[in-house]
Amino acid sequence: MEANMTPEDAHHIAPTMLTQNSKSVFIDADRLQRLLDTSEETNRWDKCSIYRVPSYFIPEKEKFYKPQLVSVGPYHHGDPHLNAMEEHKYRALSQFLKRSKKTINDFKVSMKGCVHQLMESYEKLDEEWMDEDKFLELMILDGCFVLEILGVFNSGGENIDYGPSDPIFSNRGLSTVVKILVQDTLMLENQLPFLVLEKLLAVEEEKRTDPDEYLNELLSFVGDDICTKDNPAVSKLHIVDFLRSRVIGSNKNLPVLIDSEISELRTPSLSICAQAGIVFVKSERNFLSDIKLEKNVLHLPEFVLDGLSEVIWLNLLAFECLHVSITLDITNYIVFMASLLKTTEDVKMLHSDQLLTIRALGDYQEIKKLFGSLWNAIDFQSDGDLLHVMKNLHVYCTKSKKKWKRRMREWRLNLKSTYFSNPWKVLSLIAATLIIALTIVQTVYTILSYYNPSK
Repeated sequence: MEANMTPEDAHHIAPTMLTQNSKSVFIDADRLQRLLDTSEETNRWDKCSIYRVPSYFIPEKEKFYKPQLVSVGPYHHGDPHLNAMEEHKYRALSQFLKRSKKTINDFKVSMKGCVHQLMESYEKLDEEWMDEDKFLELMILDGCFVLEILGVFNSGGENIDYGPSDPIFSNRGLSTVVKILVQDTLMLENQLPFLVLEKLLAVEEEKRTDPDEYLNELLSFVGDDICTKDNPAVSKLHIVDFLRSRVIGSNKNLPVLIDSEISELRTPSLSICAQAGIVFVKSERNFLSDIKLEKNVLHLPEFVLDGLSEVIWLNLLAFECLHVSITLDITNYIVFMASLLKTTEDVKMLHSDQLLTIRALGDYQEIKKLFGSLWNAIDFQSDGDLLHVMKNLHVYCTKSKKKWKRRMREWRLNLKSTYFSNPWKVLSLIAATLIIALTIVQTVYTILSYYNPSK
């Protein structure tokens, strides 16, 4: 500030100085005004369904959110360690165009009318992807690759379009890269809008009567260990959303629990449930919506632990936490299972009841840690039908505990009134006890003398 400048002068020129100083913070008034229009902001978030997972979200599990072999969509396109797969994407596109007898322009025309819808599916696009033509070409290139990979997986690697020694689209490829490719296609940051796949199929095979049915068939391998294949997915924003819909099943839309009921929820462990008389059986279907407590029988879906389990559940959880317009069924399931499996003995019990299948290396402690690490990332919410099962379990075990305490109290009172009501009865009880003890000692001594007579 100049020596002759008054505080009033400084006040008047401060905004001008702020804009001229490149190191100062510049507040864009127009941008600020746009953000004040909450309807526009709400509309933008309502259309979004593919997110970048925040760095604070289970940071020790970051590798399960970042693709290792192939980029799908704009978020990781151009990452140096993924560039080797770009050649195989172009080979897949070439075969897709050859088989369909279409051109890239045919596919671009089919998507032109919904390009803004596709772009708005992403949380935030870098400037280079705001070019509509470039964005559509990326959707076509990556979409054809995903469809080719799904087709090869479902055919068991027997695809006449590719040679038997093909490093990706053959039995050889399935035996070497299948797990990593499947894992990458199940990551939230590596998704394409489902509409892209539907548009590609519609153009590729104009005679196809139901592209959705074909996509259901192609995606039947996704999560086939954790949900029933005949469950039609009611939500298809992308593959992660498709899988979540299949896992959950049909919600019963039970009333939301009030805060006081939530605060009292203390889901007992599997061992405590067993001590209370609860038995565990596999639910008829493998949907989360089929988890229920009927009298003393808890119906649970089978949980399969394999090499993809962690990436599936972590990305389902991330999607549910970031996509605010959906219910928290996956979140509550993880809370529920983490509450049941408090010790390795609980995990062992689940395994012995054939409600846990292990197809990967690992012990009971690692399974317990898996649910524990997932649970630590969750901000528990009072939402979802599963909370009613948790409440009913808590009530049942509490009543059972109270019942045993009441019986023990009754036995103590009965013992007191029968044998300790006056001193003579106490002495009689002591005398009777001594007689019984001496009789037992004498019997034991007699038996020992018979088998070991003294010399």
